[in-house]
Amino acid sequence: MKRTEKVYKLPDYWRRLTALLICCTLLTPPCFAIQARKITNKLEPLHTAEILGVRAEVERLLYLKNNRDSNSEESIYLRTVLLRRILRGVLEVRQYCNMLELERAYAYDIMQKEQRRQAFVGQLFTLASFSQLATFYTMEPYMRMREQFVTSAVFTTVSGSLNTGISTLSRLHGFVAKASNVAPPAVLGNLVTGGPVDTRSMPQLLDRYFDFRLPGAKESRRDELFAHWLNQYKIDASNPENLCALAGKKKASLSMLRSRVLLLWSLRTAVIQFDHDLLALLRLIGEPIEVVPVAAGGYSGDNSEVVRFLGIGPHIEELNRLKQEGQDAQRINELEVFVLQKTLEGTLEIQAAADKVDEDLYYNYHIVLSDLESSRARSLQLNSDANFLQSGILGIVAGKLYLSRHTFAGDQMFVISGSNGTALTLLAALQQHGFWRKSDTGPNSLAQLLNLHPQEDYKFSSFVTQLLNSPPSGSVDGKSRLELLNESWRKSHVTTLKLDSSKNQRAVAAMPPHKYDTIKIVKNRINLLHSLMKELESFQNQTLSVLNSTDAKEILPTVHANIDDTGLSKHASEAARLLGIEEQVKQVLALKAAGKLQAYDDSGTRLQLQILRRVQTTGLQLRVLSAQFDREINAERQALDRVTRERDLTVALLNDANFLQLGILATIIDGPLGITKKKKLNLYGDRLNIVSGLTVGGLAGLSLVAQRGGFRHTKSGPNLLGQTFGLPTPESEQLPAVLSSYMNSVPPLSESGLTRREQLISYWKSTKILPISISKTANVERVSGYGSRHHRWCETIKLMNARISMLFDLRAMVDRLNVGLVELLKAID
Repeated sequence: MKRTEKVYKLPDYWRRLTALLICCTLLTPPCFAIQARKITNKLEPLHTAEILGVRAEVERLLYLKNNRDSNSEESIYLRTVLLRRILRGVLEVRQYCNMLELERAYAYDIMQKEQRRQAFVGQLFTLASFSQLATFYTMEPYMRMREQFVTSAVFTTVSGSLNTGISTLSRLHGFVAKASNVAPPAVLGNLVTGGPVDTRSMPQLLDRYFDFRLPGAKESRRDELFAHWLNQYKIDASNPENLCALAGKKKASLSMLRSRVLLLWSLRTAVIQFDHDLLALLRLIGEPIEVVPVAAGGYSGDNSEVVRFLGIGPHIEELNRLKQEGQDAQRINELEVFVLQKTLEGTLEIQAAADKVDEDLYYNYHIVLSDLESSRARSLQLNSDANFLQSGILGIVAGKLYLSRHTFAGDQMFVISGSNGTALTLLAALQQHGFWRKSDTGPNSLAQLLNLHPQEDYKFSSFVTQLLNSPPSGSVDGKSRLELLNESWRKSHVTTLKLDSSKNQRAVAAMPPHKYDTIKIVKNRINLLHSLMKELESFQNQTLSVLNSTDAKEILPTVHANIDDTGLSKHASEAARLLGIEEQVKQVLALKAAGKLQAYDDSGTRLQLQILRRVQTTGLQLRVLSAQFDREINAERQALDRVTRERDLTVALLNDANFLQLGILATIIDGPLGITKKKKLNLYGDRLNIVSGLTVGGLAGLSLVAQRGGFRHTKSGPNLLGQTFGLPTPESEQLPAVLSSYMNSVPPLSESGLTRREQLISYWKSTKILPISISKTANVERVSGYGSRHHRWCETIKLMNARISMLFDLRAMVDRLNVGLVELLKAID
């Protein structure tokens, strides 16, 4: 086909269509913000006592406190009963939160897997489009150079049709794609049910807490929570079909999985409010007791911040002395219940602060950041599809015009297509930074630390504030932990924002007038919150050391009594064996059966306090271990985020470079070199077209290679997964003896006969959630960060994703011990 001078003017509707494509991309909205209003109704301590079923005991103790001639034995007994019931409430909160965490981890793993799959499929569509462009962009000019103009026009039409078809399929796939195999596998048993996100199957005390209605109130906390879901999320909790269940389903959309994660967060937020109410009750019944001086020099033992602010140093020293002497049982019980009460109070103080930080972390990472990154990924994919679509449609039109011998009009279509492609590519570069999202929470835990003076509701308790404002043990310069934390944030470049700016401080703390979050702000906020969480959790280690320091002074009986015939549940019996208190539990149950447990007897009280001490210590040990899991998971996330960010940026730059060179060269080829009568310039245009086609193929190949991602910048150290796989990991990366025995025992009522450790490994091997196969020894060593096959260059995105998922699963499995602890306390109540 020879070039002609016939002019065909481009119709106006094509110009309008092109403008519409660009506007749709420009106006792509960010993900709708989700309101995060919390249920924060606080109960009066006596109302909390009523929920616990000990209001009469609290009122009696308060009466005795107001009478100096009160019966000391009765007071000790009452404090023991109240301490046991409050501790049970604390453990029930942990038990239910652990269950929610297992459900969340499972749903989030599925969601991440589906996001990775959709991103990979989207990249395959992009690669297919670029590949066909590379092929036909090379063949078209070659045909024209051989004067086979009809064949060239046909290739142009075919290429445009493929572009249109591939981009249309990409959009359709984005609309219909769903995660498959979402129902929990049978190997998980009853650990993950995948049922509706409701308030069923709660522990007894927590269930009462949600059903309790304040005098004069119109609705219970449960009703208030459901009303909040209906008002904010448009979810009617009265219909289980609306509560994002996974059980019995084969497929689930990403939006449904996000809603499930959101509802689990909302329910967990409501549950942990019980900790605050339990703490208020514990403060009410607390009363300082006089201590007998040991020596003129005063207390000389543990002088950690927790001991100092709880004011229990002298009491610990006297308690240890009396235990060694074996005298004055009543005084031992009095000191014992006081130390246990104060350490539980300190634990709850720190736990309440950590819950607040954890709540902020959960929402910002799993909801806010997930929404922002998903919004960015969707907008970039839409931009890419729009670019291919407009190129395909205009290519079809151009091919038709070439076949109709309207060469000038066909060239004009490619000039317009190149201009559109250049504009969309420049827009994609802006979209790479992400959109914004309305900040829908109040100030977070960082507001007080950055001295932004938030309202009282957003501040830590006076106890935690004192801890943060005190210098750490062994401090030389006298700087408080708060000052050291702020200095480390600024000097070690924890954030990519300058914290000296008041605007940036308000942004990371979500303090007014800050209104909109971005990916950069949220990631910096998460890093700072993790740093704060690490500081708070260090105090739990101090509290645990206090309990251990007093427990070591008294050796409990080593008799292993058979308690299977005492009527204890299977979980409670297992917990008693693991804690080594079978004899004490059997004796307490015998006193309970004989109706003598309520007698003010020193020996009976001592038995109960021994059980309480072991349960409280193990519960705190679980919390300390959970903090170690958090630190390891955070380290992996930070490394993963960096490698993923570099991978995504590289792929985006290669795609943008491809679109950009296509747009610019198409404008040149079909503009000044194509719309001319000079055959020499036409030849130059054809040659440049071949260069453009080869460049498309080369950049597309590089994009495919870059999709795998790079390697971690630093080698990962050993983690807590190593012991699970039987590797000889360092002592610091091994579970405590009690928890190790727990993982190596068969769960009660188990039908498979597998230990918990074997059950977890079987789940990892059988499920399709993990991106790697742990059947290979090399992968086991690599994911554990320990062994001869683990090297820095093996730290890929797949490996880090698998490690994070497995650490979450292992932590949730270990935390299930709380079930046995709760049932044990319930049995001796």
